[in-house]
Amino acid sequence: MPDKAPPAAGYPVLYMLDGNAVMDKLDDAFLQQLFAGSPPVIVAIGYQTALPFDTAARAWDYTPPLKTHEPRAGKPALPPRKTGGNDVFRQLLTETMVPQTEANLKIDPHQRAIWGHSYGGLFVLDAWRKASPFGIYYSASPSLGQALQSPLQASQSLDAVRFRGKSLYLLEGDGKARGEPSGHEASLEVLRQTQQQLASKGLTVAFWRYPGLTHGQMFEVSLRSALLHLSGQAALAHQ
Repeated sequence: MPDKAPPAAGYPVLYMLDGNAVMDKLDDAFLQQLFAGSPPVIVAIGYQTALPFDTAARAWDYTPPLKTHEPRAGKPALPPRKTGGNDVFRQLLTETMVPQTEANLKIDPHQRAIWGHSYGGLFVLDAWRKASPFGIYYSASPSLGQALQSPLQASQSLDAVRFRGKSLYLLEGDGKARGEPSGHEASLEVLRQTQQQLASKGLTVAFWRYPGLTHGQMFEVSLRSALLHLSGQAALAHQ
């Protein structure tokens, strides 16, 4: 909660998925940097666990129906995680979490934002396409290859009129970690092409590129970029 009076229109607010992991990324020095701008209310959405990630819960909550994959050579088969519950989670978020969080706060609905990384980025993309109360969407390194139908592919035929007042930011690093599955370059190209196609239709969609950063490194950097951008400061990205 910002330690200053809200702007006339209300505070910006950022809802952050994987809330157990995000708070460790926000040290006092960075929070002071946010305070120099128009600092947002920060809402970390986590789980009842001491671990940074509840892998089973996030696999269900953040994803549409996913593809199944054969195990990679030399890798043991893992028990399948239950997936496909993002509509249920989005309803809980929009109908319960958001109203309860903002009940006694002056919030600017146009500056109500959501951030997610990987599966969380996939959730943010899907929420952008569907009815949700957010004006700004930060989708970081979304797991596009996991969905049966990429939300971006489905978005190419959308009516721009329905998206007035919505802004989507696609955040991706172009670095590849050792052992990372193939297809990263293809995902980058999908993001670039789709951003251009959607922007040409009048939708507010931007692509932020982070040279050399891998999927895992994008977690912290994209989170900080979203917070800086929402506070009216420069994001840490090449646009």
